[in-house]
Amino acid sequence: MIVTKSTPVGFELPGVKKQMVIQLMGSSAWGRTNPIHWDYETSVASGLPAPIATGQMSTAYLGEMLVQSFGEAVFKGSKMQCKYISPIFAGDTVTAKGVVRETTPVGGHIRFKVEMWVENQDGKLVTVGSAEITV
Repeated sequence: MIVTKSTPVGFELPGVKKQMVIQLMGSSAWGRTNPIHWDYETSVASGLPAPIATGQMSTAYLGEMLVQSFGEAVFKGSKMQCKYISPIFAGDTVTAKGVVRETTPVGGHIRFKVEMWVENQDGKLVTVGSAEITV
């Protein structure tokens, strides 16, 4: 766990960088219900340049970043919300990032509000969201 009760507003969480590989995008762990997520021919026939990742994948990378920063506190009454604003394609490299925007004392603990996002290799936002975690 990196974040402690004394972590200040403005603290940047260490990012999580991943490459979108077709082997994971087509995995049953991510639903594997729509071939636009793993099949190039279907994706192109649907008007896409390549298979697109499910939103669950970028959410998982944000969750990984939170767990690396907050530890098990993430699993105890935390809140997380995400909005998928742009597709992530096979071969893209994405990075989950976050920054502490607010801290609030709560009964001997600190409640952290985190702004978080995922950006692609061009710096384009693909997922945005927020989380609240108590430490």
